[in-house]
Parts: sequence; structure tokens; C-alpha cells
Amino acid sequence: MLKKRGVSAALTLILLVILGFNLLKYLDKNPARIIDENRSVIVENKYGEVLFEKKATFYFTEEAESHTRQIKRRFIDIDDDGRMELLILQENLKGTPEENKTGRLACYNNYGNLIWEYILTEKVETPRQSFSRKYVLKNIIGVIEENGTKVIYVCGQNIIYFPSPFIRIDARTGERLEGILWHPGGMNSGIIGDFNKDGKTELVACGVNNGLERAVVFSINTDELKHTTRAPSIQDYSFNGFKVAKFNKYILFPKTDYNMYKKLRFNNSLFVSFNKLNNKFYATTLEGDPQKNIVGLGFYFDNNLSNPEILIGDIFQVRRDSLVVNGKIKGPLTNTKAYENSLMEQFEEWNSDLNSFVKMKRKKL
Repeated sequence: MLKKRGVSAALTLILLVILGFNLLKYLDKNPARIIDENRSVIVENKYGEVLFEKKATFYFTEEAESHTRQIKRRFIDIDDDGRMELLILQENLKGTPEENKTGRLACYNNYGNLIWEYILTEKVETPRQSFSRKYVLKNIIGVIEENGTKVIYVCGQNIIYFPSPFIRIDARTGERLEGILWHPGGMNSGIIGDFNKDGKTELVACGVNNGLERAVVFSINTDELKHTTRAPSIQDYSFNGFKVAKFNKYILFPKTDYNMYKKLRFNNSLFVSFNKLNNKFYATTLEGDPQKNIVGLGFYFDNNLSNPEILIGDIFQVRRDSLVVNGKIKGPLTNTKAYENSLMEQFEEWNSDLNSFVKMKRKKL
């Protein structure tokens, strides 16, 4: 009899544990995990229970890394209550009352209800043209705390043309903070941190300058984004009424003869990252037509975004050398010091004292 009672008690205990676990699964409303699936952003708690789902226009491959995914959607605790909120860009709002708000940044609570949204509608002009007030906020660059306020750094682009703003948003209220950095060309990637350990937080970003027709990478202290300024360019691409920002570095990448052979107006820089192991930035440029053949170059910079090193991959070498051998591009061959030097000579950087670009100096190794 006692043995049967013991077995019965044990089974009851197991049943209570199972019921308790299942109860916890349904009661836990704190977002803990994001699943990207079929152009949807699915928010789950730590037990894998779905809390809510939002449709998106972007799509990530299974191989996409976490930091890549975070440029479009990420968790944030806007009010330090221990419960996560969702920030998301480029939602699919087709067929909803918000259909005309696809360029917004939205913040949702743990039930999937909208807390706030931000839509950029700033007016900007160049000597050549005036632009619409419609923008798409493209990338969440990072979230940092400034004087007790959580600040979201976001970059966007005009819905049709090249004006690309970097803005700062109060995470709690969704209001834009003072200052915009205007860039004359799309920006594709950005990171925030004190990379050179000088006690100042920097924004490092890469993309293209349409006026200069070159891929670019720059570094600027985040404090400078509290002012409305612009990046340097030719006159027709310089935004009216704004001074050039105080950049730590503003660098023009080399443009290869392969890119020019393909008759493309400019190359583009798609990605920048910082490797804490070697204390260097890594950036890439895209050379050639991305719709037909994706080839490019890699570059290392030190933690001050100086002293570039060029990395030439096999695919670029094979394709360019085939053109050299067939007389369609002049030599030298790609995997030579002479060709590397020809690229290195093209590096230019902004000199604020001279108000112009100068050859970028590189320390001798």
C-alpha cells in the first residue's frame, strides 16, 4: 500500500511540474527571441511560445549573422522595466491603415501593440534640385546611452533620390533628437563604438558619394550628430545651408579599372565591421555589376580608420586578369605589387583645413 502511495505521489509531482512548466510558457509575456521566417518577424518568449508576428519586406538567409539581422529589427528595453520591446524597419504594411508609412521606424510592446512610430519628413535641397519629404529609414546602426537617455541611431534614404540622413531618436518617446548628418548617396552599413579608445564614441559608416562617384567610408564622433551638417561633395550635391561636418576621417576608396570597363558610374561600399582581435576595421567595395557578377575588394584600416591595406580575392583576380590577357584592360596583372600600388595611390581623404580632398598618407610597414 505504501509503495503504491509513493508511486502515486511521484506521478502527481511529475504532473504538477509538467503543468507548471506549460503554465509558465503561456504566462511568460517577455520577448526573448526573434525568428525570421518567410518575410515575417516572429517574436517568442524564452519557452518558444509565439507572442506576436509582424510582416516585413526584408528577407534574411539562414546564414545571416545576428549583427546583420539587427540592422532591420532588434529588441530594446526602452524604459528599463525588464520587458523587451521590438524595434523594426521596413515592415510590409500593405492592406493596412498604415500602408503609406512603410518608411517608418516602429516600436512595439510585448503584445505587438504599437508604442510609437517615427517618420522622417525633412526638407532638403542642393543647388541643382529640391527633394520630396519622403524617406525610407533603412538601418538601425546602434543604440547607446547619452546622459541617461537611450538613443537610437538610424540611417535612411530619400524614397527616390540620393539624400541620405543619419538621425538620432529618443528610445522612450520615439521623438527625433536635434541634428541630422546629410549624406549625398546611399549608406549601406554602420557601427558605433569607441574604437580608438579615446573616450569618445564614433560612428563609422560606408556607402557611396554620388557627387564624387566613389565608394566611401567615414568616421565621426557621435557628438557631432547633435548638429545638422553634411558630408563633402561637389557643389551640385552639397546640401544648401549646412556646413561640412567635423569628420575624424572621410575616405574615398579606389575605383578599379574593372569597374570602369563595366561602364558603371561608381563602385560602392557595402559593409564595414571592427575586429577586436586585431583591432582593425574591415570594409568591402563592390566592383562590377551586382546583378550579373558580384566581385569586389576587401580593405583593412587601423582603429583610427587610417593606414589602409588591400585584400584582393581570387574571383576578382581571375575576372580582371582574363580581361588583361585579352587586351581589354591594361596591365599589370592583378596579383602584383604594381597593381596594388596603383589602387593605393587612389585613396583620398577629406582635409578640413584645406576644404578639399588630398592623397591619403600611409605609414610605411
